[in-house]
Amino acid sequence: MKIRVSNNQGFTLLEVLVAGVLLTVLLSLAASAYTQLQLNSGKAESVVHLHRPIQSIVRQIEDVLRESEGKKTDGSGRMQQVDYEWVANLQQVKSPPSRSVADDQFIATYAPRFMLFNVTLRLKNEQSNREYNFDVLAWTKEVKATQ
Repeated sequence: MKIRVSNNQGFTLLEVLVAGVLLTVLLSLAASAYTQLQLNSGKAESVVHLHRPIQSIVRQIEDVLRESEGKKTDGSGRMQQVDYEWVANLQQVKSPPSRSVADDQFIATYAPRFMLFNVTLRLKNEQSNREYNFDVLAWTKEVKATQ
């Protein structure tokens, strides 16, 4: 009977070193990706936190401009841990269109009562600051028709 002797005694030193280098590179890439993911997650959370109260703030600004009939054009406050300040600039003042009244007996014209404002809103919290511009339409409550 013949006895077979095998020369398989494991990995060579070169193979072990190559495997170690590859493992180190893969682990460093994974750690870098995880760190970047945490940073991006923190930034996204900050932006979401900053934008959460924006709809309520805009509604409040619209109400202030409409109730003051355009006399109050700036303000500030704090809502849901977000500080905000706003400034409104009057862009246009217009009147409603004229219309015929009582079978064309006379044409009713109206005094200017619609005001278009351009509003600049600045939001601030601990991590970020943002600035937004939007338009708001306000109007006076009293309508006086003239002939």
